[in-house]
Amino acid sequence: HYRERTNFVPNYGAVKGTTWVYEGRQYIGFEDGGGDEDLNDIVLLVEGKTTTPPATEVPPVEPAADTQAWTVACEDLGSTDDYDFNDVVFQVKHVAGSTTATVIPLAAGGMFASHIQYLSADLGEIHQLINPKASTTTMLNTTTYTPAAQTVCVSVPEDFSMASGMGGFSIRVSGRGTTVTIAGPATGTVPQMICVPGDWVWPMERQSIEQAYPNFINWSQNAQNYEWYKNVVTDKVVPPVDF
Repeated sequence: HYRERTNFVPNYGAVKGTTWVYEGRQYIGFEDGGGDEDLNDIVLLVEGKTTTPPATEVPPVEPAADTQAWTVACEDLGSTDDYDFNDVVFQVKHVAGSTTATVIPLAAGGMFASHIQYLSADLGEIHQLINPKASTTTMLNTTTYTPAAQTVCVSVPEDFSMASGMGGFSIRVSGRGTTVTIAGPATGTVPQMICVPGDWVWPMERQSIEQAYPNFINWSQNAQNYEWYKNVVTDKVVPPVDF
């Protein structure tokens, strides 16, 4: 082994133990931290046959579950004006098996007080969720996108899905002297609420959805044409962003 005060390495404190073979015999030397790095403060002689211990088996790591995202777009009082589906727009994110879903307000192109609802729970008024200082007559995120001030977490069942009944989401709209609840369309009715994959972008203000998405009419006539959202006229929708 090294003589006292004979440094093993120049970087003090870096090495605290090592092994070496001398004349066919194996030694282990340790440094106690005195600062000389001579590795002779404790020296052990290893006799007998040594074997390499088996590697510790590391259990496989389960891959993280993918987050699913859907965008819900609504017409607040039907097709009486522009039919651009940007009056109330929000995204729903959920990890399969989780009992929590996240609601992200995206746009408020309507000029009425519009509350997002999950089952019987009121999640908030869309304008106020996006910008607490905005009035209900202010159009938000219908030409460009600014992230919302608030997101909302809701408790959902483990088997939660948006596949039917809009997942339990609806909107409550107050205006023109009445309050109406808008939910997923019934068979054979003109939709006021649609649900599309999460990377979908909504039409700009006063751009009809049929102008922004020419295949929308095909889907409304035949539910099998569900990929209508992939054919988009880019200058008629809000520029894509990372929600």
